[in-house]
Amino acid sequence: MKEVKKLLKDGKKQVLPSNDLKLNLYSELGIYQNEPELALQTTGGNSLSFGGNVKKITAIVVVAFAIIISLAVWLFAIVKNGSTPLSLSYITLDINPAVEIVLNENDEVTEVIGVNKEGAVLVYGETFTGNKEEVVSKIIELFNRCGYFKTNNDVRLYADTTAEKESEYYGTLTKAINTKLSQLGVTCSLNTAQGSLEKAKSYGVSAAKYELAESVSKITGESVKKLVKLSYDELYKREHNYNKSEIDSAVNGIQESNEYSTLKRQMRDYEDMEDALEDIERVLKRGGDTLQMIKDYNARFYLYIDFLIDESLTGTALRQELEKLEDLADDKEDEVEDEFDRIKKHYLGVDDDDDD
Repeated sequence: MKEVKKLLKDGKKQVLPSNDLKLNLYSELGIYQNEPELALQTTGGNSLSFGGNVKKITAIVVVAFAIIISLAVWLFAIVKNGSTPLSLSYITLDINPAVEIVLNENDEVTEVIGVNKEGAVLVYGETFTGNKEEVVSKIIELFNRCGYFKTNNDVRLYADTTAEKESEYYGTLTKAINTKLSQLGVTCSLNTAQGSLEKAKSYGVSAAKYELAESVSKITGESVKKLVKLSYDELYKREHNYNKSEIDSAVNGIQESNEYSTLKRQMRDYEDMEDALEDIERVLKRGGDTLQMIKDYNARFYLYIDFLIDESLTGTALRQELEKLEDLADDKEDEVEDEFDRIKKHYLGVDDDDDD
């Protein structure tokens, strides 16, 4: 507010009307010299007097000045903040790896971030699509694939969003996580911040943000009252001693490995192969000519001998061959994914021997 007052004080000479402007205003309002109660001095030294319309003039000036103040405050806010911030929500899943999900005001997932080295390696190279429940389910699956449920059965789920959506977030996310755990045959303890909902209300923040502030307070000695003023993202990173250079180093190690590059290319080829096989199958079902499509397919994937199609096949025999190759492509994608996980485990320090 001090900055706003200074802004207004510095600009008051430009804001307040000059005498000439006042005279023009009075003239437009039909106020003339024959009303003697109020005198104004003109630039030429002559006096003009005004009477019964003083209240009317005062009201107009006050309203105009109020509008100017409002505009000044609005403009100051834009200059200071750049723009009106979007309403973001955050979901964090923590089993060390720690992963943060960022959502926009429409609850659409915009980003998935590893907040520590382990989290960054875990999500590296992964594609996250769908709603928040689907993304959370995939992260639980990644925890399992990388062997974390073998050594740790406690998962912390935090949701930082508006008060109106907070309970709904915990309800749907808990259900999605429990469903995925059941599918995986995994038993674990899911801890949320719901127990702190009432305490958080006194600070006007989410339960997750309140608990994070308490956690960071124990580390740094700062007050919870001060810490809740920070963004949720900042608090979460402070709790995990976020170190960007350490995270970049871990991710670069994977990126620069020849093995990873080879696997990435193979995965892309198998996915493209499966798409091409499905295209041929669709044309075949419509009774179209597939010969040229098969020739193009064989020319494109000639290095993959097991996936080449006999160009003499037609009808049912061709359809059966396409289905067999699609299943084979699926199996190969699973094998490549397992190799990805093996590489990640190496960089995460998880021993493959621990897996069944």
